Amino acid sequence: MPKRVDHELRRAEIADATGRLIAERGIDATTMREISAALGMANGSLKHYFPGKNAIVRSAFTSVFDATNARVRDRLGGATGLPGLRIFCLEVVPLDDELDARVVIPFWQRALTDADLASVFVDAMAVWREQIRGFLRAGRADGTVTAPEADDVVAEQVLAMLSGVQVLAALGPDATPPAVRRRMVLSFVDGLGVPGRPAAVPAVDAAPRDVDGGFLAFAETALDVTTRRLPETDRAAMAMVLLLHRVANSVVYDLESTVHRPAGWSWSAFRLLFTLWVSGPQEAGRAALLAGMSRAAVSSLAKTLGASGLVDRAPAARDRRGVVLTLTEEGTRRLEATFRVHNRREADWAGLLTADELATLDTVLGTLARAAQAQDWINHRH
Repeated sequence: MPKRVDHELRRAEIADATGRLIAERGIDATTMREISAALGMANGSLKHYFPGKNAIVRSAFTSVFDATNARVRDRLGGATGLPGLRIFCLEVVPLDDELDARVVIPFWQRALTDADLASVFVDAMAVWREQIRGFLRAGRADGTVTAPEADDVVAEQVLAMLSGVQVLAALGPDATPPAVRRRMVLSFVDGLGVPGRPAAVPAVDAAPRDVDGGFLAFAETALDVTTRRLPETDRAAMAMVLLLHRVANSVVYDLESTVHRPAGWSWSAFRLLFTLWVSGPQEAGRAALLAGMSRAAVSSLAKTLGASGLVDRAPAARDRRGVVLTLTEEGTRRLEATFRVHNRREADWAGLLTADELATLDTVLGTLARAAQAQDWINHRH
């Protein structure tokens, strides 16, 4: 019996492998033969999934663009106006590594002389342009945006800034390290709330500590600088939140890039699939609550996963307007296979601690999670 091939999954794997090769070698050196070899496919097999190299390059760019948009949706929650624009910009610019930028910039270069690829870029920027304008409109309404320039002009300024930071990150990461990129973005965005021109960036200390030495070095620097400039800061509380956030982001990025993208789905898709695997069929709203996601994000993911044959969508019995999501047999099979890889990667992370340290961390995090759940002053997703 011939082997069944999930064409959408295979196309996603090809796009992901192509993106990695482009980031490492550039578009010209990323040949069809190199892509096939990276995937262990026979030379010429790619034609079963894409008509040519341009279509693969297009898919690689679209994959990066879609992944960025998924991260933005996950992080936004209900944020809008200037806070929403901050989140959007910080997800678009490369802060942890330059991999996405090293895919996007070669794509731009190739699009200069290719009308089909140029149209992909134009469409992508149109999506972002309208999203930025939405943040600005909301900010005008709630008073967080007071820039005198028209929103159309500000939106183009934001796009130009984001594009420029991507170029700096890809071509000069040492000269423009992540901490500086973040300050550039926040200075510009926060300046939109000040009449006249963007607010000035705070002066750099005369003898700053090393902020380019990695994630822990930056965390320590942030704690020192903040408590020096704002002495009333609760350093212990800041350290808890800062370290939790940075470690969590590092773990998620590592798992998504090494396990879930190769499996053909995003981190968000894994969260939804895992929720259905654990809890069984769920109405979309309940699945969103259990997965810690917005209803809109779950609705969009469910359609994509449904098209891939991983999730079934059916009208809810109690309310025909509602939708019940169920993991298919194929979805269960692939989720379980991927989770085995996921858990091995989790074990690699856990192996960075001793058994006693891991037990202590698990206890502390469990205590914090239970205590937070019981507090009515904490905003929980409902």
